[in-house]
Amino acid sequence: MEENNKRQAILKAALDLFAQKGYNSTSIDAIGDAVGIKGPNIYKYFKNKEDIFLSLKDSIEALYLTKMKENSKAKVSSGKDLKEFSINQLLFTMDNNLIKKMRRMGAVEQFRNEEHKTMSTQYQYVKIKTMFTEIFKSMIEDGIMVNEDPEILALAYMSPTSVLIQVYDRDPKRREEVIKLSEAHFDLFIKTYCLK
Repeated sequence: MEENNKRQAILKAALDLFAQKGYNSTSIDAIGDAVGIKGPNIYKYFKNKEDIFLSLKDSIEALYLTKMKENSKAKVSSGKDLKEFSINQLLFTMDNNLIKKMRRMGAVEQFRNEEHKTMSTQYQYVKIKTMFTEIFKSMIEDGIMVNEDPEILALAYMSPTSVLIQVYDRDPKRREEVIKLSEAHFDLFIKTYCLK
């Protein structure tokens, strides 16, 4: 149990430092200092800094898979369902500390590290677009949405909210504004493209 607690403390400290300083600018010694141990003692728990990053990445994957499974159980059968689903996704994305910090780290590291660039693109673009493309395909098949290209609809739907999340990341005091503008965007999109 003690070893697991120490691993978790190291992961939390590393993520905090990665989000503040960036992955490349964070040393093993700095992570050790943050948890009250000498840097080299981290090697009892992790092979290296990349192993810490990969463990964090695995945690994000598990978190997203859990959220996707929860969401896949909810059938989007109307514009109202779509808005409720979207607000839940937005709040999850904005409020989950692990996701916020990984997104912040990705914003810095995407220009320095190929793996971080790929990860940022996956989580901030590909996975979201794929999820909404599938939802919109189903809604079109069920006669709930106009028959347009579901991938283009997904891009039109997700892009403003993605930009607003970046605004929130830079200035968390604008949280309510971001939620309000996102809801207004969802309402306009649903009014324009949903039939039910």
